[in-house]
Amino acid sequence: MIELIEARDWQCRVAAVAICLIAATLMTATPPSPAWAANGDCGQPSSTGAAPKASDALFILKTAVSSETCDLCVCDVTNDGKITASDALKTLKVAVGQNATLACPACTPHLSGKLLVPGKYGMSGQQPAAAPAGSSGSGFRGLVPTNGVTVELVALDADGNPEAPVLGSTVTGLDGSFSFTPAPTPGSQLIVRANLPGRDLRAFVTGNAVVLDPGSETIVAAAIEAVSADNNSTLAQLTLAEIDALSALVRKSDVDFSQISTTGDAVLAIDTATGGVYAEMTADFATGSGAAPAPAGNFHTVAFGGRLSFAFSPAQGQTPSQNVRAVEVLATSDPISIAGNGSVTQPTSTGRDHVLTETSGSVPQQSGPDLAINASAALVTEDINDTPGDPSAIVLSANHGSLLLVPNTPASEGNEVAGGALADGSAFAVIPSLSIAPGQSEGGSDADFALRKSEGLTNASLSGTWSVVVLRFAVEATTDATNVHRAVTGRSSSNTITFDGAGHLSMGGETGVEISLSKDGALPAAPPAAPFVVLSESQIDKPAQNNLDYTLAADGTLTLKSGSDVLALGAVTPDRNVLVLRGDDASGDSGKSSILVGLKRGSGLSNSTGHGTYRSVQFGLHLEANFQPGTPDVSPDVSYRAVAVTHSLGTLDLDGAGTASVHRGVGRRLVLSETSSVQKSNSNADVVSDADVNLSTNTDLDSSGTETHTYSVASNGVVTIDAADNGGMQGYISPDGRVFLLPNVGSDSSDQKEIGMLITLREPQ
Repeated sequence: MIELIEARDWQCRVAAVAICLIAATLMTATPPSPAWAANGDCGQPSSTGAAPKASDALFILKTAVSSETCDLCVCDVTNDGKITASDALKTLKVAVGQNATLACPACTPHLSGKLLVPGKYGMSGQQPAAAPAGSSGSGFRGLVPTNGVTVELVALDADGNPEAPVLGSTVTGLDGSFSFTPAPTPGSQLIVRANLPGRDLRAFVTGNAVVLDPGSETIVAAAIEAVSADNNSTLAQLTLAEIDALSALVRKSDVDFSQISTTGDAVLAIDTATGGVYAEMTADFATGSGAAPAPAGNFHTVAFGGRLSFAFSPAQGQTPSQNVRAVEVLATSDPISIAGNGSVTQPTSTGRDHVLTETSGSVPQQSGPDLAINASAALVTEDINDTPGDPSAIVLSANHGSLLLVPNTPASEGNEVAGGALADGSAFAVIPSLSIAPGQSEGGSDADFALRKSEGLTNASLSGTWSVVVLRFAVEATTDATNVHRAVTGRSSSNTITFDGAGHLSMGGETGVEISLSKDGALPAAPPAAPFVVLSESQIDKPAQNNLDYTLAADGTLTLKSGSDVLALGAVTPDRNVLVLRGDDASGDSGKSSILVGLKRGSGLSNSTGHGTYRSVQFGLHLEANFQPGTPDVSPDVSYRAVAVTHSLGTLDLDGAGTASVHRGVGRRLVLSETSSVQKSNSNADVVSDADVNLSTNTDLDSSGTETHTYSVASNGVVTIDAADNGGMQGYISPDGRVFLLPNVGSDSSDQKEIGMLITLREPQ
């Protein structure tokens, strides 16, 4: 399922546009937009695409009441020389498909933008700018506009050197704004440059809108440095779509500039927060020669991930508040096609999801604290059977294996640009994505595996043994006469699968680690009580399984069965070196979704099999619980627990001789957290507070530099990392050395536990 957010769940339907309009007003104000539409269309001050959306009508309505500004050539859709509610209504009619025609006066396009600098550098008294739309609680913070700064429009030569003369010059206004008229033709050899002490800030001109800040400077600097060092590359090879996608990635990074005083330190803070990964991706795209293995073609995809959400309804009169939070785990397997221009079309989306919901609240009291209601829990399992149909995204690829997945719907609707990796040979790709819906009330993290379709395969095409890593997420809910039990569990394990070439298979013993966050508590109708929370870890040691069957279709679709029961469904790559399967299981009280990645075991392999630069993708589940005791009649006991779905991107080098260098990586996590408390009393009843729930994202820096490890490759492809350190960690490498796989990646402590999977793909040679 390659969509970053499923339209069936989180996007407004046309039929409910009025509700969406109200929700947009209450949940998140439409971000300020310049006076031009991003695509210059009449009636589209806040969206791009073939037609206006409800958000455009809302923006025009705000303009009519003077809370926004907009040029007549964009928002005067009745062409009467003014912007009124009638313009908003007419735009809304077009947005919902009614018969109406928009007519705006002609525009004179101009390039407009805003200069944002670190908080301590900017003007005294300015308020820090909000994080960009869709940044979901992470993203740039603490930037402020500054006035009186000279901004120049500058052409660059093919290597990124400024050309004389300067094409235009202006000075920023009080709000940091600037403009150039008429608007120049966008291009990767055209920038705006703010002349600042210490370090200028630059931004590529990719349209009639530009944000000039440390993020834009990161992209420009990385691109120019890359082409300057590569005699075969020019800036002309960097497309506008690539620049926009890379800029979106950088601005999702969790960076607070409020205490930074120089522009140089601000750019360094971005590099530190992102581990240099996004700057490296920029270099990949800037030096792309067009010879990169294109990911065009037909693919199988297998997706696995989790969704987190919450909703809170405040008390009304004597009606209790309602606090609903949910953890959803899901896996899908879908065909997709990627056109030569990177456009992704997904005809179907099939799979299953399992949703654990908890509902609690509090009853208002006329005097004293509100009376908490204990949580109830429920588990719902649903089959996914969607038909997305229209192109859902654009995939951009670079020479060195970097991928960008750009959704067709904007970040303001909950979708975000995702970065991924394409393996040498272009038959296998991994794209992790994180998204959060407007209002920061629901989001998810997926790992999408794409395997190129095959031709002419049969059961006989698949024989031999595969080393397998399994990652499974599970949710559970049970209620009996006295207790409500709910749990979130993650498992990371390894085993083997042996195919006999005749439709039969066996699975070796499974070993690994399982972590669980469980909560038990009183029934909702019982007196208020805090739940009993346990964070645990256990070892997995399951016996081998025999007498299983498989079917391999001509196009590489692979199905595993036990009798008539389907255990797992997925695909293999055309060379049969990599297989990916998804599984799910519902047993009444629990629901489980899993992803299985297998690498074929080879023969005669050695350390030299693993040689080159690899792009790494890591994803997993993080559970946390801690308890801070209080003092009766003084301070409450406080209980914190959190569920997070995580992913990260990075690089590592295998030297072919037993040394692995792991470089800094950038990680993102989506966290659903709950905090509750009990104020104990020596003389009165204890006071229990309903859980305070929050959903947020943040950026994690995996490490502060380069780590060096040892590795050894056995003849069959089993890899041992740091063997001298208590036996080390065991992973696997494919026979051709293109894919390297590790289970159980993460960190453990008494109150934080994490499991996951790390998969690395060798750069195209």
